[in-house]
Amino acid sequence: MPYTSLAQAQRANRMLDQPIHASLTDLHWLTRLRWVAAVATCAVTLTVVALGLATAPGPLALAGLTGLVTNGVWHWLLVHRGAVWTPRRLNQVALAQISLDVLTLATQLHFGGGVDNPFDSLFALHVAIAATLLPRRGAGFVALLSGLSHGLLVLGPLLGWLEFHPLRLAFEGEAHHEVESLPQGVLYLVAHWAMLAGVVYLTGTLRARQQAAERERQAQELLARNNEKLARIGAISAGVAHSVRNPLHGALNCVEILAQNPDAPLRDNADLLPLLRDALQRIDQVTQRLLTLTRTEAATRHATPMGALLNECAQQVQPHALEHAVAVVLTVPALPELAIDAFRIREALQNLVDNAIDASPAGGTVAVTAGADADMLWIEVRDQGVGIAPETLARVFEPFFTTKAVGDGTGIGLPIARRAVRDHGGDLVLQSVPGVGTVARIELPLQAGDVVPADPLE
Repeated sequence: MPYTSLAQAQRANRMLDQPIHASLTDLHWLTRLRWVAAVATCAVTLTVVALGLATAPGPLALAGLTGLVTNGVWHWLLVHRGAVWTPRRLNQVALAQISLDVLTLATQLHFGGGVDNPFDSLFALHVAIAATLLPRRGAGFVALLSGLSHGLLVLGPLLGWLEFHPLRLAFEGEAHHEVESLPQGVLYLVAHWAMLAGVVYLTGTLRARQQAAERERQAQELLARNNEKLARIGAISAGVAHSVRNPLHGALNCVEILAQNPDAPLRDNADLLPLLRDALQRIDQVTQRLLTLTRTEAATRHATPMGALLNECAQQVQPHALEHAVAVVLTVPALPELAIDAFRIREALQNLVDNAIDASPAGGTVAVTAGADADMLWIEVRDQGVGIAPETLARVFEPFFTTKAVGDGTGIGLPIARRAVRDHGGDLVLQSVPGVGTVARIELPLQAGDVVPADPLE
């Protein structure tokens, strides 16, 4: 899937494409490993050259420098373009890196003593890395390339194809090539290739088993989440039924009274109309708030002065506060503008203040404070109620869970408030001490970013 920008691809990878994310992680790990290997190789090469152990120091140093330069190129491509690559392209890049490492190793060994060089065994390490990161076909290609490169190092000097560059490791004279005849070289290669094939098979099998176990774990987690969601759907359905049942029964009672005497003048039953209207309005309120809770579209944002929004909210809750003889004290310093959906954030804040008013005793105070730090704006609503018990606090964000009396609350306000805040990239948390009171804290990021609408059942 093509992406028009790096940011778009990164969001898509985080949201949808976990395999891409895993491949990117593997490539970053491989690049870091190559930095270590390149630096170590250069250090060993400089030591060998400084001690005069190499008969061809120039090509040996050039091969080590090539490792540093190529890894710098890979690193730049990975950082600046890696997020827009498809999983297939990521595998191709990893294959290219490992293949280049094999060829670089073969070059360094050739100019550093051939198979007499103790680093000859690093071919197996490259094959093991390929079998860990790549599909079997890619790992097989690296194993084949390693085997051919190693075979050329063994047979090349014997057949006169390559010049032998020994390392001066002996005290007298030069070290002798350990493979001195063609039959011995063939047997040596057969053993080496068998070892490479075993590395590919063993590492690939372990990788396949680990991937199968990971897929099984993810399937089990998905099943557990689905079961949990089904349970919560059942709880929500029961809450809807409970919230709608009482006003619905009231409306039905009004209808039955009207049906008992259909010919009576309307003025004789005028007192039923307000009851009927109130019951239907309560049902409509429950359904509308349920729709608000379950909608999945992203927040519609506009630059909003947060100080003005808080003052407006404080004015709107005054009738409720006067009814309960509770004072709402607003302490707001100069606050920046935020790109928010003002209606949803105002609704969330008003819901928190209304809850704090309901929880506070007559004559109490609800304190609303706000502030901002380097990257976050926060709003706190503090009441003087009896607090919330820990077992109840753990459930307050469950839809339709409420501690209020029947008819006083639907249990949807807090879930809607937290949903609105999270859709803005922030969070809503409650802290409560029984016998002291409760603090509700809204945190909103100062810089608006793209936020995936939250799952209504999370």
